[in-house]
Parts: sequence; structure tokens; C-alpha cells
Amino acid sequence: MMDDPSKLDLINHLNSMKLLAISEAFDHFPKGCVDVDHFVNIMKEILSDTKLIQRSEFISDLVDLFFRASVTKTYIMFENLTSYLIEHEIESSRPLEKSSFNYYESKIIDQTTHNNYIGKIYYFDQLDKMFLYEHNNKAMRIYDGKTMRLKNDIICSGVILAIEFIVKKKMIAVLLSNKKIHFYDSSTVNYKLFRELEVPCTQRCLCYVKHKDVLFSAGTNGAIFAWELNLIFAGTFAEEEMKRIDEKGDFDYKKYLAYNTPWFEQENILCIVDLPNINFLATGSCDNKIRLWDLRASTKINQLDDGMKDGMKIESSGKATFKSKKTSKLF
Repeated sequence: MMDDPSKLDLINHLNSMKLLAISEAFDHFPKGCVDVDHFVNIMKEILSDTKLIQRSEFISDLVDLFFRASVTKTYIMFENLTSYLIEHEIESSRPLEKSSFNYYESKIIDQTTHNNYIGKIYYFDQLDKMFLYEHNNKAMRIYDGKTMRLKNDIICSGVILAIEFIVKKKMIAVLLSNKKIHFYDSSTVNYKLFRELEVPCTQRCLCYVKHKDVLFSAGTNGAIFAWELNLIFAGTFAEEEMKRIDEKGDFDYKKYLAYNTPWFEQENILCIVDLPNINFLATGSCDNKIRLWDLRASTKINQLDDGMKDGMKIESSGKATFKSKKTSKLF
């Protein structure tokens, strides 16, 4: 399809790295609010290696984009820009031609007997394995990615609700109906159970954010939990758990949450996904809404020594702190 020479075709010139660069540039301004002059300078710099810079109307197009995307008409925020692009640019940039796909039945056939309908299927390319669970079933079934042969059946302690792959730790996280998250070591042949984490309420979905190394879970009470994997996989976790069990104490889940979490919304959350291009989480809820949760303001606190701040004791930790969250109802 021919490019429309009269149109500022941003979508086809903005990749994930450029979007991240725009987001970071906006963060340098108070509350992420950028006026028209700074907006034009930011976009000129980030798009300087594209053919858009050669357009004679490039500056006026950027000014026009600012006033179209801005809510206040005096400043623009990153979420204003991305919302506008999603609503206007993507729809108009779709090709008019239809794709053609021919169907050929595969010779690879699933030989497994299933006890119920399939709840969900996952494929993790780092492992070249397919994972699935059946509805109202405790078995995590693992298949070879090339042959579709069943390799493992892992029986969990509760009905499986969600599965996620923790890339940096090479762990499979399994969310269970008995309010637990099991972590299985994918580097072992039989996927050995490595950790068990108790959660305070029933969760429905998992999402691993690799660049934060945090596992998010969300569920029936509208809470979004950010689990600190470095603390969960630390050697002291097992020791503290053994001591707690011996003393018959309650599990203190808050020790393993990032600061300023959980977040709350009023509706049950059914799904959650990472949007790495814009550094947001998206959640889908029972109220027919999609909400965005801002991860850009998060920082890592890693105190080398205990100290004092504003008269309060600060303990050493490797926790992330999410300084602010912003929600945006999309639909």
C-alpha cells in the first residue's frame, strides 16, 4: 500500500524503543507534563533518523498533533499521546488488502486423553514447550513444542487458574485455587517444586514483568499484588518458612510485596498483561473496563545499610517501590 504523502505516518515509524524514549523524555518534566515547544523538540530528536524529518510540514504536523492529543491544550502527557495514537492512527493505518491463508491439516495429532475442556494453553518460546491446564483440574500438562508429545504431568495441590514463565529465574509460576502460587524449576527434568507462596485472597491471573523482575497477580477482590521475586527466591525464604511452620505462625505476605502495593480497583480482575512498549500494565475487569497502571515511576530501593530518614528507620531491602499509579479507563 502506498504511503499517503499528506499524512504524518507516526505509527509505522514508532517502535518500542522510540516509545520508551518518548516516555523517558516526558518523565524529566514536572508530573510528566510537556508544553508544545518541548513536545516538538522531543519528537524531532527521537524521529531524527526517520524519513518524516524530511517533510516540509513536519513541525506544523507535530504542533497539530500536540493540540489534537492534548486534553488541556496547554500541555500533553505521555498517556494522552498514546491514547490518541491508539484511537486514531492505528485504525487509519490498517491496509485495505485482505490476507489469504490456506488451511492444511497438520499430521501432528494430540494423542493425550483429556478429562475436561482445555482451560488455557501457553507457549513459552524460551523453553520450546507448550503448557496447558484443563478446567477444574489440578494437572499442569507439558508438551514438546516440536512434536506435541506429552512430556510431563505435574499434579498441583489445588485447581490451576493461571500459568506464567519467570524468564530470569527459569521458573514456572502456577496460580492455584487454594490461594497459593507454586514455582517449579524448569531447568530440572521433572520440574521440581522450588517455592510455595501463600496469597491473601483468591487470584485469577498472573503477569511477569521482566524488566522489573516482578510478578503481578490479581483476582476476585480487585487487588493487584506485585511480588518481589528476588526476596521470594532468596535463601532466607525457606529458612523463615520452616521456622514459621514450626511455630505455627501466620504467613506475612506483605514482606514479599513491592512498596505501595497492592493497588485496588472496585471490580473483580479477570486478566492482566504487560505493555512493555509504553511501560504500563493493563487489566480487564467485570465492569467491562480496561485500566492502565503506570509502571514508569517505579524505582528500585537497595539500601546498603540500615539508616534513618525523616526520623524513621529504613531497613535494608531490594524491594521496588511504585511511587505512583495512574489509572485510565479505555473502554
